[in-house]
Amino acid sequence: MIPEKDYEDEEVFREFANNGKIAFLLGDVDTGKTTFIKNMVNYLADKGLKIGIVDGDIGQSSIGPPSTIGFSLIENKIKSIEDIQVKSFYFVGAISPVKHLLPCVVGIKKMVDYGLSLSADRLIIDTTGFVRDSTGIALKQAKIELLRPDFILSFSRKSELEPILSSFRYISYYKIRDIKISNEVSRKSPDFRSSERERKFLSYFNKSRKLRLNLQTTGLSGAFFMKGGTPLHTNDLRWISGVVDFPVSYAEKAGDRLIIQMPHLCELKNLYEIKTRYGVSDVVSIDPLLHLTGCIGEDDEHLSIGVITDFRPKNNLLEILSPFSGSVQSIKRIHFGSYKLPEDIYSHINEVRL
Repeated sequence: MIPEKDYEDEEVFREFANNGKIAFLLGDVDTGKTTFIKNMVNYLADKGLKIGIVDGDIGQSSIGPPSTIGFSLIENKIKSIEDIQVKSFYFVGAISPVKHLLPCVVGIKKMVDYGLSLSADRLIIDTTGFVRDSTGIALKQAKIELLRPDFILSFSRKSELEPILSSFRYISYYKIRDIKISNEVSRKSPDFRSSERERKFLSYFNKSRKLRLNLQTTGLSGAFFMKGGTPLHTNDLRWISGVVDFPVSYAEKAGDRLIIQMPHLCELKNLYEIKTRYGVSDVVSIDPLLHLTGCIGEDDEHLSIGVITDFRPKNNLLEILSPFSGSVQSIKRIHFGSYKLPEDIYSHINEVRL
């Protein structure tokens, strides 16, 4: 066992080990949260505790692939967060919380509940560095209010987290502890973050296969199609193609929205004419190919993520590339993500697969 004095932040670790249940880590990007988690896990493991980690950083995931909120259960010391195997995850379908606040909140709550159901002695929740603007502040406050962590660990360089923390400072239930940011923490460039995300996608999709799903027996949700909408007939597709001056392969009216599938995204022309003809207030064009999807099973369990390689709703066909090794029939719902995998990453995945 490593002596306690060898741990940095030993006082916080000891207090959480003795009196805590859920620790919520809060901080901007590049503040050392990942290293702190590793040290905290090892301290708690030395005490014989079973630790659950919820990785809510969907853009720079350490547990599970990017675009997901991952969970892992740990009973022994670790060398690196990267070495941790994901036990479960929630597919958000994006690499930033912006415009995806609800899935981020739902996903982190489900992963925390899952960890508690496994009788984790302590839970550690990592979050994104999205903390500065009004949306980021509201998101973090909502997560804290929903999850009710008894420890909030603040990684602040100056006072950038105070708009979030001020709401909870006078409630005795919350133990807010300021964590000193190490001088060894270095800033990561956007290019580095992008290359890390690419590496993780390539690793995740390394052993993938193409799966064909029948849309007559598979539910759909998410960014694109709402199953239950009314498909437009061939004459309507021909008319829309003439109006927008671009071939339209499929269109569906769902509530007050008309969704148009096109081979390549382009700016729609004559929107007013389309809205008037179909009595809708919103017209959306989509190109689903290469978008990420979440594969969801019988018990609403998120089984795998995939990449759309073919989508023909008129023929009730969806094809995805995924490392999922189970039966296709066990996939009961496909959730469309908003993130489109870059073509160079997909090409690399395909080359390795073939």
